[in-house]
Amino acid sequence: MPTMRLLSHHEARVLSEQIVRKGLPEAQAPDAGDLDSEDPFVAFVRLRFEEPLRANAFGGPAYGRAFTAMSVATIAAGLTSSSIVTASSGEPLSGSTTVAVASLGILVGVLAAIVQLWKPAQRSVARYRAAYASRREGWDYIHDLGRYEGLSVSEGRKAFMTQINSIHQGVESIDESVSEGTTPEANPE
Repeated sequence: MPTMRLLSHHEARVLSEQIVRKGLPEAQAPDAGDLDSEDPFVAFVRLRFEEPLRANAFGGPAYGRAFTAMSVATIAAGLTSSSIVTASSGEPLSGSTTVAVASLGILVGVLAAIVQLWKPAQRSVARYRAAYASRREGWDYIHDLGRYEGLSVSEGRKAFMTQINSIHQGVESIDESVSEGTTPEANPE
């Protein structure tokens, strides 16, 4: 089954270049394709827009495939273990059969734990959403659509940066909760 494709081959780069051209006054704008400028807005576009857009667009499907593979393997190991036990028809299991059933049980437990702790399904959904939202936000910014309509260059740039940071919160919150072992708590004062 083919995976949904979020970006055409060069879309993240083209969007980034257009965003930089729009967000910087003519005198400050780097040459087309020069996203290595020292300007803070250029760095933001490169590091908080372009690179995460690519990572999320390709990470969403990858995490989805990982979740599917682990889920199928868990189900297959569980069914195989059940089939072995059922095939014994109430007779005591031989030593090698007992080891096989125990190994499959351990495999089911390990895979279930990995899925629970690593959260590939949630990561897939969060990355898909972030990629689609970032891409949409980039095109809206370039064409003065939605929240960008009628804004000055400075206001538009601030609104764009704020929105991109907001979009990343979904992906970042999963990473934070996994690394801390809990969900982020309210201010503990």
